[in-house]
Amino acid sequence: MHFSSCCIKMLEKLNSVSTKTLENMELSLKLRTEVGDQQEIALSYFLEANVYFYYRIDWDHSRHCTQKALELAKQSNFKSLMSLCLTRLGDFPFFGSELDGAYYYYNKALEVAKEIGYKRGITFSLGGLSYFYEQKGDIERALKFAEESVNISKNMGDQFGIIEHLDTCFWFSIDNDDYKRAEHYFSQMEQIHNFHYVKMDKVFLQLNKALLLKSSGLANKQALAKEILLKIIEEKSIFEATIFFEATYRALVNLCDILLKEIRRTHNLDLLNDIKYHINQMLIISKNAKSYWWLAETYLLQAKLDLVTLDLKKAKNSLIQAHSIAKNHGLVQLSEKILTEQMELEDQLDKWESLRRTKATITELIDLAQIDDQLIRMIKRRYSLDK
Repeated sequence: MHFSSCCIKMLEKLNSVSTKTLENMELSLKLRTEVGDQQEIALSYFLEANVYFYYRIDWDHSRHCTQKALELAKQSNFKSLMSLCLTRLGDFPFFGSELDGAYYYYNKALEVAKEIGYKRGITFSLGGLSYFYEQKGDIERALKFAEESVNISKNMGDQFGIIEHLDTCFWFSIDNDDYKRAEHYFSQMEQIHNFHYVKMDKVFLQLNKALLLKSSGLANKQALAKEILLKIIEEKSIFEATIFFEATYRALVNLCDILLKEIRRTHNLDLLNDIKYHINQMLIISKNAKSYWWLAETYLLQAKLDLVTLDLKKAKNSLIQAHSIAKNHGLVQLSEKILTEQMELEDQLDKWESLRRTKATITELIDLAQIDDQLIRMIKRRYSLDK
């Protein structure tokens, strides 16, 4: 038994999920349990796992539901669902930087999907493997798996899947500064979107367009990128789901990067207030998304902005918050990095005090704070991996 088309559509339209939706799904689980059909019960658990994964951002409960769905799918030989559950179980260790664990589940998912010729399951597991290899630094193999997912989605006529996997290819190219290749993938995404409008796709398509414009370095294109990013940030409905949290957060990080470059070029110090405002927005999003990597990194970015504005006391407090979050949530390497930043600030306090007295230029302050490096680090990290 494969996933029915109505269930696939249900998964794809979960961006409008509400409390009522979840209540209906829980009622459906109760009724299916009373009937006793294991495959239907397994499906209900998996759908609930997706709600908690993407929209309630409760990964512990999502993992519990996924494991329950997998157990029932195995008992009822529901192999297509087994494949999807295994891919989801690979996502949890992936987001926790346990790459070997993620690789195991993605491979097992691929084996099961290939065994029954379940193309959708194959594309999902290949997508997971593509991210595994991207994190390992093997960009060519990562793109190979992602492009294979694109081709399978094309054969299925799955426009949603095509755009999703092209988006992955685009991000891999951007992260590796291969803008020509990124333009190639963006062009394909744009053509498909013109015929198959999906609101979620539009958000990410606009984000990708802004990143291409931003990469040119030309002032007029930077201005266009800035305009697009602001529109994404102002789109209130994007706060409805985790996937939109990501779009907003990425838009904000890239907008801060553009503003910082503008400050270097124009010495317009009023733009520092704009950056401060956007960092506050990033903190709100990070808390709502319960992304502790985002939250710690954003506090670290705020600390660097505090240094640029020579508010040394606030910079210290921001670093303390960043370190506390990273340490308390097991982000070991990030915690160590922030601790190093704290030690460096203590060693350079006299230098910062001297710059305050001598009224250093904004360029000198930005260089010493290394805020550019922090933004680049955040821009190149699509997922909250502690690497």
